[in-house]
Amino acid sequence: MVAARVHICYLIRSLLNADAIINERIFERRDSLSANGSVIPNEHMNVLYEILLDRHVDVSASVRSEVLKGISIIQDESHDFFSRQRANDQSTPLEILRRHFRDESSDCQLVAVKTISVVAKEEIELMVEMALGNAETKVLRAALSRLAKDVDLKALSITQRMELLKSMMLSGEPVIQSDALNEMLSEWLDEASGRDSVSEEDSVWDTAEYCFAPARLLRFLEPLNEEKTAHDLMVIAFRRCRKNLLMQNAEVHEFVKTLTVLEQANAVFIWRCMLDFCKSESTSEADWIECRYRLLPTLHTFCDFVTK
Repeated sequence: MVAARVHICYLIRSLLNADAIINERIFERRDSLSANGSVIPNEHMNVLYEILLDRHVDVSASVRSEVLKGISIIQDESHDFFSRQRANDQSTPLEILRRHFRDESSDCQLVAVKTISVVAKEEIELMVEMALGNAETKVLRAALSRLAKDVDLKALSITQRMELLKSMMLSGEPVIQSDALNEMLSEWLDEASGRDSVSEEDSVWDTAEYCFAPARLLRFLEPLNEEKTAHDLMVIAFRRCRKNLLMQNAEVHEFVKTLTVLEQANAVFIWRCMLDFCKSESTSEADWIECRYRLLPTLHTFCDFVTK
């Protein structure tokens, strides 16, 4: 009986998938069907959805898993079918996917995590909660991967970013501590640098710009109150930058030299601009003296700061 129910849900999923593909092709040809309409008549779609609604609480995890795969196809809130379910006071596909984040079966949790849309804040919060929870490793890995690939860095709060980093760094599972962390860091560095990759044709400027990403990434973290986590991430980030520059076999000072030349030039230029700004905008001599003190500390003052 379980096999029969699985096959029925699989057939419904196949119909929904075919419907979505056909609809997309019709829309591309600019025919009359809307972008999120359906070629399946409403009454037939209702019957199919009623079956899925009934089976999403099936005692068999295999059946529930197949149901979730089918429901995920029509989860888009702009889909015509979505609004009809609202009008009929039925659970929407998105609501059902959310519920199964807490399914007793890790296989069902995995399907929900892999297929749910993570555009809205509620789903992002749910994904973060799953990634920080006590789910099985395969579910945690999937949740972290979705957050890395499908959620913008800026969509996460600083607290969420730091908690995710700490959970990965402290994990005893290599697939989390290594694979998931590297994937997350890779995506975050790309966002911080505004680049996708570094090619051999890139100029020195572009190369250096890419590897300034760790410093830029700090703007999205909390190095003051979470110094160890931020520090450890920066070390990992520099290792990754070194690898991306194909300098694993070069001496470390060569890698450092690649980064520091342009960085120092930029820093000096910014400092000069800041000093010129302060000199021209200072309201009094005392104001200008205070600016110089803060921007150009004496050697004694600087040493006191470093040794504290």
